[in-house]
Amino acid sequence: MAKCSNFMPNFSNTMFTPESIIYGLNIGDYLLASGNYLLKVHCGTVLVNNIHPVPVGSTHSIVTNTCESLPLISCNQNEDGVSELSQLMPDFDAVIELINHDEGLSNIGDYYPPLEEHFYRKESQYTFQLVHDNSEMRVPVTSIYLNHLTHRNLALVSKDFQVAVVFGAPTAGKTVIARTILNNALFFTSGEVAYLDLDVELTSLEVPGCLSLTIHQTPIYGSFVPSKRSANPDDLHCYWGFEAFLEMPHRYLSICKRLISHYHVKLEARDIPLVVRFPSFIKGYGKQLLLKFTKALKPDHFIYLSHKNAVELNGFVAEAFEAKDNPDSEVIAEFKELANVTSLRGTRRAPEVSKRELHVRNKLLYFHQTSNKTFHFQSLLSNSPRTLSFDHALAFSVLNYNVDDASLYERIDYLAEASVMGIFSYDGSEIPARGLYLNGSDFLKLETHFICLCMVHSIDHKHRHFNIYLPQLDQALNIEKALHEDSKLLLARGEGKVPPVDMIPPSIDGLFPYIDSAAKKKIGGVWKPRRGISRKNQG
Repeated sequence: MAKCSNFMPNFSNTMFTPESIIYGLNIGDYLLASGNYLLKVHCGTVLVNNIHPVPVGSTHSIVTNTCESLPLISCNQNEDGVSELSQLMPDFDAVIELINHDEGLSNIGDYYPPLEEHFYRKESQYTFQLVHDNSEMRVPVTSIYLNHLTHRNLALVSKDFQVAVVFGAPTAGKTVIARTILNNALFFTSGEVAYLDLDVELTSLEVPGCLSLTIHQTPIYGSFVPSKRSANPDDLHCYWGFEAFLEMPHRYLSICKRLISHYHVKLEARDIPLVVRFPSFIKGYGKQLLLKFTKALKPDHFIYLSHKNAVELNGFVAEAFEAKDNPDSEVIAEFKELANVTSLRGTRRAPEVSKRELHVRNKLLYFHQTSNKTFHFQSLLSNSPRTLSFDHALAFSVLNYNVDDASLYERIDYLAEASVMGIFSYDGSEIPARGLYLNGSDFLKLETHFICLCMVHSIDHKHRHFNIYLPQLDQALNIEKALHEDSKLLLARGEGKVPPVDMIPPSIDGLFPYIDSAAKKKIGGVWKPRRGISRKNQG
């Protein structure tokens, strides 16, 4: 596993341009780069993560962050031993170019300080930086860990499969392995590959709060940023709205069934392979759910990420009896009866950013993405909200909440205002709403189609409309299309949390008086002294 580049730039192997740096590599050289850049291969055999060949002349966009390992770019021996030399640098086996690609992601830290170091912040004229000494990095980095056995197994799976399922222990590297199979399949098939993620707690979902089946035509190197992928008509996003499976398990199951059915009906007949990432259920009822999904999917291969002897990075500490209580043989026994199971050594890494902050990040990326696929972070309140008339938007709903008390309907607006909600099209004629509110249980019975997310600012009863903010990517066109088809609109939410910076006016700095966030020394040998001024048996 590499923690820094073994490639050292010098006058002979490096050329600088105003917007890029060109490197000449010899066989065995590899580099790690942090930042946002385009990778272009001019000549030679270049692999990403020692497994993905990058064709000569191709360009790939790469984004990195502090929560995911960096992609490793290496020069390797060509299989036939022959490599075309570059006229630019004829003395080297491969020539690559890293090109500036500033999409505005690094500015998220200015807008939301807890994510200040999440994306690389430009420190020179380049939007990337080679990692030469890990100790100099503000956040320690590692490369993606794929040993030779893993390479061989993944290559065998990727060449011939219809449905491949990745599952295993929490934080064992399932996302990395699933993307690796997807990238490999794109290389071998030269077509389209479907990707289905059934983990509601994952922090890199394409649409926040949604479980999605998406079609990919280009590989994913580095972090996944939704703007990198062009939407496909056969994509399906199902709104879930929560951050934990236990919130509404029955709705979770119905969404999973719908996504699996969508693949069988729309994609399977076209021989589009499917890569599935299961949630981290390896015991009890959760495991039974996975077996149920398996029987519906009928996969060719399982890839199981073991927690036994896993690689542990960044101070990750596993539960004391995790491997002993859940031995691999027991976890995979029932899956072996259904398809081939390949067990791989997991790689576990302590997160640099909390799940809560990553969920905030995803919403910020969703609502601040511009039409040209860059990001512009500024307060939504600096612009006027759009209006959504009651004539088009019939009602709103909270999925896990029913209102039984008639007196509550008069002040029901608080359930929608200052919240993230999904906008749905509805082709029916009537709904069992009372006023503007539709009980969650009634909404779930309707046949609806998810359009996009919005932030509801307020409800204006006098002028009969919702004041909403839409993603800057401008989903208004999709809403207009639904209305043009004579559909009605419904709004619904799950937890509905708005990023804390998006509903605060720019004139308010957000600081609270009498609260000091600076670190404090221990008081009497403890960090948290008791708050009470009196105790039992003290007068």
